[in-house]
Amino acid sequence: MNICFFSIVTYWHGGKGGMEIHGKILCEGLVERGHEVTIISTRHPNGKEYEEVNGIKIYCLAETGFSTYWKKWGKESLKKFDQLNRMKSFDIVLSQSFNGYYFAKNKKKYQIPLVSFLQGAGPYMTISKIKLAVQRRHHTSIAEVIRLLLSYIVHYFILHLPTVLGSDLIICASDHVNDSLRKWYPVRREKIYTIMNGIDTLGFSPDDKDRNRIRKHLGVREGESLLMTSGTISKEKGHHLAIEALNKLLEKNVNLKLMIVGDGEYLTSLSRLIDKFGLKKRIILTGFVPNKSIGNYYNAADIYLIPTLRAEGLPFALIEAMSIGLPIIASKAGGIPNVVKDGKDGLLINPGDTNDMVSKILILLRNKNLREELGVKARQKVLNELNSENMVNRTLNVIESNLFAVKNKSSSEIYS
Repeated sequence: MNICFFSIVTYWHGGKGGMEIHGKILCEGLVERGHEVTIISTRHPNGKEYEEVNGIKIYCLAETGFSTYWKKWGKESLKKFDQLNRMKSFDIVLSQSFNGYYFAKNKKKYQIPLVSFLQGAGPYMTISKIKLAVQRRHHTSIAEVIRLLLSYIVHYFILHLPTVLGSDLIICASDHVNDSLRKWYPVRREKIYTIMNGIDTLGFSPDDKDRNRIRKHLGVREGESLLMTSGTISKEKGHHLAIEALNKLLEKNVNLKLMIVGDGEYLTSLSRLIDKFGLKKRIILTGFVPNKSIGNYYNAADIYLIPTLRAEGLPFALIEAMSIGLPIIASKAGGIPNVVKDGKDGLLINPGDTNDMVSKILILLRNKNLREELGVKARQKVLNELNSENMVNRTLNVIESNLFAVKNKSSSEIYS
C-alpha cells in the first residue's frame, strides 16, 4: 500500500507524547512490512521541509505553525496531499488523532479510505480540568473554565466531528476510548476497533547494569527505595500527589526517594511544593529524558506511579514501565484498568486519593515477594499482548480486511 499519514507533529521533530511514539512505531512497522509511508506534518522547528527517516518520507509545511491546527494546517496539508497524490496515488490515508480533519471534510473528492487513530476521545480531559477548578485544588479562575469549555466546543465541531464522520475506520487505543467515542460522537459501532498500544519490548527490558549505573548517577544510596513517575508535567498528571504521598511516607520513617522524569508548564509549581515540604534531598527532578533513553531510568526505580487525575487513553509510560518489570501503582481512570488488573499485575488507586496511594506504596515496600510477582506478571502481559509486533499486525489486519470490504461496495455506498 501507498500510505499517507497526517500528523501535526512527529517523534522525529520533537514530539514527546504518546501519539508521537505511536506514530513512530506504527510507521516504522508499516515500512518494515513493505508498505510506502509518507507523513505530512507542520513546520519543522529547524526549518527542514523534507527528510527521509527509516524509509519514511516526511514533509514539513513551511507555511504552517509547528504542532498546531490553526496556522494554515488544513489547507496547506491538503495542498501537499494533492501534489503528492498526483505524483503517485495513495491507497489509504491515516490520521493521527483528528489531524486529518481537513482531508475528511474533502474526502468525497478523492474517494480514498480514511483511518483515524485515537488515543483519547470525548471531553474527559476538559471535564477533569473543570473538576480541579471546582475543587479549588489549583485555584483555576472562572475565566479559565469558560475558556476550556469554549475551546472544547470549537475543537469538537471544527476538528473532531468532521474526522469522525469522514473516517471509514477508527482505531482506539483502549476500550475506554472506544466507549467514549460511541458516547460522545454519532458514529457507527461497526467501524470502531480497539487495538491497544504496543512497544519494543527489547528496548524496554530489565537491565541490572543500567539500574546500578543510573542509581549511582542519581545519588540513590544502598538500601533506599526509589519511586518513579514520568510524563509531561501538567496539573492533570498528578505529579504533585506523588510529592504529597512521599511527604506522608517520610513521616513514617521510610527510607525513600521520588524521581520525577519530564518537563512541562507545571514544573515551577512542583518545585514550590517541594520547597514547602522541605523535600529537595528526597526528590530528583531529571527534566526531559528522550524516549530512547528513558528505559534506563525505569530500570533504576523500584515502584512506578501513575497518579493521573484525567482519563488517560492508554499511556505508553504505563506499558514501558510494565515491560521493565516494575510493580505499578496507577489511578483507576481511563484506559488504565483495561490493562492493569488490580492485585494481579499492578495496584489501582482512586484518582486524587493520596492516602490510598500511601497505603499501596507501603504494601509494596513491606512485601518484596508481591513486588516481584506484580513486576513479573506486568512484563509478561506486555510480552504477550502489548508489544509493537502485535499492534502493527493487528492494525494491518483490520485495515486490509476492511479495505477488501470497501472495494466490494460501490462508491456511492461508501462516500455518500
